[in-house]
Parts: sequence; structure tokens; C-alpha cells
Amino acid sequence: MTVPYADVRAASAVETYRLERALYDHALAVARRVAASRGAPVGTDVMIAGLRPPPRPIVALDVADAPRLGATHARVELIVVEDLAEPETRRLDALVRRMAGRYGSAVAIVHHDLLDPGHAGGLGAAVAGRCAHAQGRFWEYRARLLASLDAERPPSLVEEARMAGLDRRRFVLCVDDPATARAVRTASAHARARGIAVTPVVLVNGIYVEGAEAPAVLEPVVGRALAAAAGDAAVPDSPLPFDVTGIVQIPGASPQAVVVPRDASRSLVVRAGDTLPGGATVLAIGTDALLLSRDGATERLRLGVRPLDAPPIEARDTGDEREESAEEAIGAVAPDDQLHVSVGAALLDEVRRTASDLAAQFTPTVPGADGRPLLQLTGAEHAELLASLGLEPGDVVVRANDRWVHAGGPSPLAELVRDGGAMLLIVRDGTPRIVHLGPRGE
Repeated sequence: MTVPYADVRAASAVETYRLERALYDHALAVARRVAASRGAPVGTDVMIAGLRPPPRPIVALDVADAPRLGATHARVELIVVEDLAEPETRRLDALVRRMAGRYGSAVAIVHHDLLDPGHAGGLGAAVAGRCAHAQGRFWEYRARLLASLDAERPPSLVEEARMAGLDRRRFVLCVDDPATARAVRTASAHARARGIAVTPVVLVNGIYVEGAEAPAVLEPVVGRALAAAAGDAAVPDSPLPFDVTGIVQIPGASPQAVVVPRDASRSLVVRAGDTLPGGATVLAIGTDALLLSRDGATERLRLGVRPLDAPPIEARDTGDEREESAEEAIGAVAPDDQLHVSVGAALLDEVRRTASDLAAQFTPTVPGADGRPLLQLTGAEHAELLASLGLEPGDVVVRANDRWVHAGGPSPLAELVRDGGAMLLIVRDGTPRIVHLGPRGE
């Protein structure tokens, strides 16, 4: 028998991932035991320095004629590889349907057969499912099959067909046709050749997620797939009256976007799942755009070109004028979220003397709105001095006067050191804030 090399490579990718994942999970279990022995509370998140989870493989399956629930143009396709006689399929089905319901037309569910040798009724259920699909009633029939998995005396496949509204004669002829069973076996063999050896499995735009791990990881994987779709040129721009003035991505936290309604003075901080005024739901936040769902359609709200692409705004001598010009570039921030800090000569001298040490207290975040890392205050040295400037651990500095702050660039406090005053746009606990640093008034 000749096996295509592409199938060998695909199978090896999944098998390698499963092995590496098992080793990674084992290492985490050991680390948790070590942490517990040193007094860490039960349930504490544990990470191992230098060790990251293995990357998930991408698996391609032919689903051109497969049962689909959702739009053909959906941005994210969830291919559920399943055995309809396996009880675990029902638990995963509830999760997948909940995800699809949350994201509406942006997500579609697609079925693919994989026979599990441990379930004797798998072939019969898969054949019946194909025959239901031939009459356009696959999902209704599948729901009935899954609901009766735990029944002491489940209805026969023909009876399930009748209750699902299928034409009995057509259904029986289809089930008895040997070609139907051959098609199921061919589809199952295709999935196994691509490396899928367990059921159920979900492929999120091809990204491999096993059913056992799905409750913890499916939503983040779908969210990242949707965020990637936010930059797709095929997604139409939204006509909604909002400006996106910033997108912040902080390690360990959900991405956030600063959205300013054009008819209001107060900005909004939104995450995936939030609803904007007017009813549009934020599906995902990418590096330079939000993906929205509105009236059943998917739209993109891009990071505003005005704040990013406007020519530099000249910093002026007076604090009031500098404050006004900087806010032209970043959008409005409510007065309650603005802090004015008087910087006297002694404090300014100390900042200038320790400038390099202060700069070292800021570490890069994950890439921000334009693909470059921002800077977050994480260091513990000179904590009192930084606090006297209105900064707290965890603050992410987005802008200093008329420039965006990025890792590898000037210190977030460079303007203060040079000019004796500065305006900082920061994100603290998910809220955009402005810190005005200026000379002490007489």
C-alpha cells in the first residue's frame, strides 16, 4: 500500500503534538506539587520558566459536502470530528453550540465522521446521519441521536428518523445502500490519515483541539482566530460612529480597546463579548481592528488612522497647551480618569539622576496596536519615586506627549527628564488614564 507523504507528515504533526503535550502537562503537574510543598495555595497558576506549551498543529480536512450549521462565509469554521455513538460527543456539542451562538454568523459548525472502534453503534449512527443529511435534516437527527445516548432503550434509527421528520422510505433505502457505509469509512480513514486518532476533536480554522481539553482552551483559540479575521481585507469596514483610539494587549489578560463615540466625551474600554451603543457586539480584538457583529453581519472597526498617522503635534511651553494638543492625538479621556501631579525641582532632580534605573523598571508587553510591544511598569526598584509620579505597578504606558511608547524606544519618562513636564496616557486595570506631570505652581 502506498501512503501519500503529505498524509504521513500530517499524522506525524498531530502525534508529535500529543506526545509533547503529555510531557508538558506532566511537567506542570510536577511543578504544582513543588509549589504546594512550598506553601502555595491550592489552585495557584504555575508556569515553568523557559518551558512553553507545544504549538498546536494545523489539520486540513475535506468538508466540501459535509453538514454545516452556519454561514458558508463564516470567519471561523469549527469542524467537529466525532463518533455519533460516543457520549463525550454530547458534552462537547453543548460547548460548541454555545460558542457558535455567542459569535453568530462569524462562526459555523461542520460535522466530520470518525469511527471509534470502542463504540459498536458508531457506523450505524454515522450512516443514518448521512442519510438524514441527504434530506437536509442532519442537525435535527443528530440532536435526537445525542439526546438518546444514555437512554436505557433508545429508539431505533428508523424511529429517530420518523421523529426528526424524515421520509421513511428514502431513509431506509439510503441506510441499506452499501455506498453510504463506504462513504462513512472513507471519511473516517481520511481523518485518521491526517493524524486524528481520538474523538471528539474540534478544528478551529484547522487548529487542533481535543475534546478533553476543549472546555479550557476552545474559547481562547476561537477568539484568536476571530481576532486574526479582524484584519481580513474581505471584512467590510463598519459605518458606526466610533473611533478606536488604542488597542492594548497585556500578557495574561484579554485584549482591550479604547473606543470613543463621536457624539460623546467619555471613552469606552471594551473586551470581546461587550456590546457597543447601538447594539453591535465585539466579537474579537485584533492588533489593529475590532471584529463586530451587527444585524447578523460581520464588520471591522479599525484602529483610527487619525491618532496613528497624524503628523507629530508640537509640544508647547505651557502645560495647558501641551495637554490640549496631546489629547487631540489620543481621543478624549474623562476628567475623572486624569491625574495632575506637581513636579518640584527636588523631585525632578531625583528623576533625572535615576533616569536609567527608572527606565529599567518598564518591561515589554506583547505586541501592541501596531505590532510592537508597549511598556509596562513591573520593576520594584524606586517604587516610592515612581508612585510620587502617579504611576503604579501594572500600568501600561501607551503614549508620552506626542509619541507612542514602545519597547526599544525612549524611556516613558524621557519627556519629563528633558522638558520638566509630560503627559502620559496609561492603561490601569483596563481603564485609560492620563497623568499630567508638570512644574509645581507657585
